[in-house]
Amino acid sequence: MSDAEVFGQSRSRPQRDVLECINQVLEIWASDPPYNIKGKYWNIVLERQLMLDLGQGFLPKPLQQPQSADRRDGGRAVLQGVTEAAARGWEPIRRTS
Repeated sequence: MSDAEVFGQSRSRPQRDVLECINQVLEIWASDPPYNIKGKYWNIVLERQLMLDLGQGFLPKPLQQPQSADRRDGGRAVLQGVTEAAARGWEPIRRTS
């Protein structure tokens, strides 16, 4: 929840935030710049500052194909997000404490 506070998120929406973020990351990985990905919580726009010959403006994709399973910290508040991430092949981080 400290991250939510830092980025100005309310406690009432982290599950929806996580789901949107997962979908936006997958869209980035499936496309090339320029990027113009509109969301309810975030917009990812990278159109004017592209210098692809210098590597500027290209958001990295996973090197391993098919993509390796990303691991997400579930926490208490993002169960839906963890479920959605798992449906896309990502694995939750298991806490030992």
